[in-house]
Amino acid sequence: MNIKSIVNNPTSVKSLIKTSIIASIIIVLIYLISYTTFTVMVHSKFRDNEYIMSNVDELNSLDVDEKGFLIYPDKLRLPEVRNHVRMFHDSFWTFDKDNYEENIQSVLPLGGKSIRKIYNDLLKTGYFDKMTTQSLSQKLKIKKIRIKPRAKGSNFNRVRLFGLLVVKRSDQRRVSIKSRFIANFNVVESVRTDDNPHGLLIKNYEVKMIKLRQKKSKPRKKKRRKNN
Repeated sequence: MNIKSIVNNPTSVKSLIKTSIIASIIIVLIYLISYTTFTVMVHSKFRDNEYIMSNVDELNSLDVDEKGFLIYPDKLRLPEVRNHVRMFHDSFWTFDKDNYEENIQSVLPLGGKSIRKIYNDLLKTGYFDKMTTQSLSQKLKIKKIRIKPRAKGSNFNRVRLFGLLVVKRSDQRRVSIKSRFIANFNVVESVRTDDNPHGLLIKNYEVKMIKLRQKKSKPRKKKRRKNN
């Protein structure tokens, strides 16, 4: 069918126009659906990261220390400092013969040289071997984490942790050795990595354990039998 025949045939012209209109509507609908889907996806992505956009001015106003790390105000860092400290102590001072090595290795990147030194000293003294051979378990119960506010222009917090270290034999659950646990250290800004998601390091770590006296159980008094 050529153009001349189409022009001379009104029915063919109407059919062509109708087909063109339908095709145009379909194209517009496809475009609208695609545009709407794209807009929703972009909005969702930016909504997930809107906290970054809302804090741009605040982040731009932060100072930088001599090593190039941002100096965060306490209100931004305190929750992370607290969580960092708790995560380290829960894994480092909790002993389970089946997975203690894995737990300790996972939190060594959270601390500096002083943490590594304590770990090496415990290895040299046979601390972990003793725990294993005597079927002992150890658990640190954290009572309080006291964080000193940062001084102006400072990139670290001074922290003091109080807890109770409990050592038990696996075959004698009621018998335990309890020690008052006090740790003093600094939490310093560092680089965020997969092994150190908070971007913090525990440094100048000092720990003191005070063994608590065990309460002696009083012997039960034998009941006297009444003579008839």
